[in-house]
Amino acid sequence: MKRKTFLTLTLLTGALALTGCQNSGDGYAKYVKLGDYKGLTVDRSVTPVTDEDVQEEIQNELDFSAELIEVTDRAAQSADVVNIDFEGTIDGEPFEGGTETGYEYELDADGMIEGFDENIIGMNIGESKDFEVTFPDPYDGTLDGKTANFHVTLNSIYESDIPEYNDAYVKSNYDYDTTEEYEDYLRSELQSTYDEDSDYMALSELMSQIIEASTFKDAPEDLYNSVKTSIDNDNTTFADELGMEVADLMGDDYDLDAETQTVVNERLVVYAIAEKEKLKVSEDEIREFAEENYESYDADSAEDLIEDYGKETIEYDLLYNKVMDFLQENNTFNDVIASDEE
Repeated sequence: MKRKTFLTLTLLTGALALTGCQNSGDGYAKYVKLGDYKGLTVDRSVTPVTDEDVQEEIQNELDFSAELIEVTDRAAQSADVVNIDFEGTIDGEPFEGGTETGYEYELDADGMIEGFDENIIGMNIGESKDFEVTFPDPYDGTLDGKTANFHVTLNSIYESDIPEYNDAYVKSNYDYDTTEEYEDYLRSELQSTYDEDSDYMALSELMSQIIEASTFKDAPEDLYNSVKTSIDNDNTTFADELGMEVADLMGDDYDLDAETQTVVNERLVVYAIAEKEKLKVSEDEIREFAEENYESYDADSAEDLIEDYGKETIEYDLLYNKVMDFLQENNTFNDVIASDEE
């Protein structure tokens, strides 16, 4: 099984940045009695790269490299990029996000609500049009199922000039002489990505088994409250970015306390395994990580990264990685081809 470094959400999003927790998890291991965590067997779902996967990746790259050519002699059609002004109202009143000037997007690329693009297709440059569309239900908790009236003006039309895929294209854009060489490289890169995903899912399943087999005492109040606050804040931030309420985003069945307990239990298991196996993170390792990665997290320096995320948060992430490495080395992963599972 390929070794892989796993970063938890603490460093990626700050979702579990636990302020006020004991340094290095000292004393947390006593709150869990570990079940078996070595010598287990877990299925690892392996997804082979197909020719279709390679061709889809190539097409995505060609689409990304395409240049937009302005069109002036025809009406808008599917897959065009259009520039429009639009004003939307519901019951005669403007609504948030319903009015834009100089808005550019690709027709029929699922960027607008159903029925909107159908009305743009066939319009000519400079033409204005009024039409109604109905928001899906559910949508965002505010506009669900409501009918909006739009006044749209088409400013300009562009079509994509997609490069021709051949040896010359590959040679000018990548460090390969032929399409065959490039596709071999691309297949290898895709397989590495698929394998990393497989590793992650298998280790997640293994961790779930370990947690299920372990017995937990009541978690320390500081740990539980910090996790709960961080998850709640993260949910709120994500909902705000989407213009939604947390309840609408998470659904009626969402249980914050249950999610908090799941995260706390995983954290306790990580600390307990680390203590039993004498896995530790040094100050030098924290510093080395910060020096190598601060730019990836938009920090100005290693010191800023440590200050922004907290030394304990980085320390836990690195400890988590060590525990995951240990579990990879001390358990068996039975590869199962994804198609065989169906």
